[in-house]
Amino acid sequence: MKKNILVFPCGSEIALDIHHSVKYSTHYNLIGASSVDDHGRFVYENYIPNIPYVTDGDFISHLSNIVKTYSIDAIYPAMDLVITILKENESQLGCKVIAPPTETTQICLSKDKTYEVLYDKICTPKVYSTTSIGELDFPVFVKPKIGYGAKGTKLLHTQKELERTINGEGRSH
Repeated sequence: MKKNILVFPCGSEIALDIHHSVKYSTHYNLIGASSVDDHGRFVYENYIPNIPYVTDGDFISHLSNIVKTYSIDAIYPAMDLVITILKENESQLGCKVIAPPTETTQICLSKDKTYEVLYDKICTPKVYSTTSIGELDFPVFVKPKIGYGAKGTKLLHTQKELERTINGEGRSH
């Protein structure tokens, strides 16, 4: 009997790779789900739309109902933040979440925690506190503590730009 695997969000690059890798499996039935109407609906033959956003208060209960309705055996999270939230709520979901332990997902989600764990094992970026940056340190490259890729990164040339960035002014949306 095939296992029902829910892939969420199914429109991410990770989800598309999962689909490409498993679509012909005789062991798994992939079901895609998404919060936004994207190309995942064209890729996944079994598709569930209109999932609440992962940050919505009813996200876990909604997903738990889907697990029951579709007899989901496991959820394959396909986005960084989703991995951590689903793993933290695995017992409420009623199925396995295909992910490392919660502690590992939390470390991987946070740049600070990742650098702390890896500090004496590999070369990691030097991290400054905002009060330790002087005029001679500019330009500086800043990244959000949580996020992936180049999303939210900035090259700042002055103390004034740094202060505006820290205070949330001039954010690009």
